[in-house]
Amino acid sequence: MKKYLYLAALLTISPKNFADANNNQNYIFPSYNRDSTQSFYEPTIGTKQITYSANHLPAVFSGKPFKKDLIVASDIGTNVSRYSSNGKLLWRAITYPNTVRAIDISENSVIAYAGDEMLKIDLDTGKILNTKKTGQLFLFNKKIGSYTLRGLDDSGRGVIYINDKKLPYETKWARDAIINHKKLYVADTFGYRVAVFDLKSLKFLYKKDFYYPNDLVLIKNRVKVVEEHGNRIMDVDSGNIEFSCPLWAYMQNKISIEKIEPEVVKLNSAEGIGRCAREYMGENTLYSPNGAVYFEDELIIADTDNHRIIAIQEGKVVSEILNINNPVRIILTNATAP
Repeated sequence: MKKYLYLAALLTISPKNFADANNNQNYIFPSYNRDSTQSFYEPTIGTKQITYSANHLPAVFSGKPFKKDLIVASDIGTNVSRYSSNGKLLWRAITYPNTVRAIDISENSVIAYAGDEMLKIDLDTGKILNTKKTGQLFLFNKKIGSYTLRGLDDSGRGVIYINDKKLPYETKWARDAIINHKKLYVADTFGYRVAVFDLKSLKFLYKKDFYYPNDLVLIKNRVKVVEEHGNRIMDVDSGNIEFSCPLWAYMQNKISIEKIEPEVVKLNSAEGIGRCAREYMGENTLYSPNGAVYFEDELIIADTDNHRIIAIQEGKVVSEILNINNPVRIILTNATAP
């Protein structure tokens, strides 16, 4: 009985905390009305309302300018786009019918992996300069110092390379990896864990459980994870919650989201939209986030099923671009467009 009472308490929205989160603003962000073409995650069911290349909605920018221009990969939207620091769409490169997740910048080009193709896209104009078949599905491809980290999908099994050395550890669709303090952190997304290895020997050290961990981001020498269906950003090693949907189920770290999610279903809308959606919780929420980057005390998040990019400073949303269809990854340019 005690367990169920505890669960009920966790599922209760605290009026005080909810009010504090939304009153802690100097700017009133506009309301949000979800378009019928926009996807959403239904807890315990999966992603619904998938319409590939539904990119007809104009971007809506609010708040203070981002510190740099953004390159955004849209999975369901099947495109790579550049947005100015003021939220203006500068260009869009269509990858349809292939979805895209792995992106990086090399010199004056964006390198994007869509399906089994590598695209070289002009950073300034968005023109696709060339396309090359890779025969592989890339989930991430990034450079950290002298290391190149690549995550590939092989029929549902994740294969990771550090430079040209294969990690002797099978993952399930691992979507990111990062290096910190001579350790390699791997977001084993469908394995529900972040696995940590010694960088030199690649020996497995330990793991931490998360519910669909996606991007890993370094903030002040600590590794944070975007826990997609936990609707939050967490510190990998301590388990502390950095930012989350203001619903008690996601504001606690005692019970795994996987176990508590069946109870959250009771809070869904009639259509199955999760209660963490922006139209219910205001701008200070997260709904199936996938990607994040950190720059100069600003955490920028791809809030995937809210179809937006947000910037967070000191625990509050300060910038927002609405109507970006299913953003999954962000990288920052080295300059901003005029």
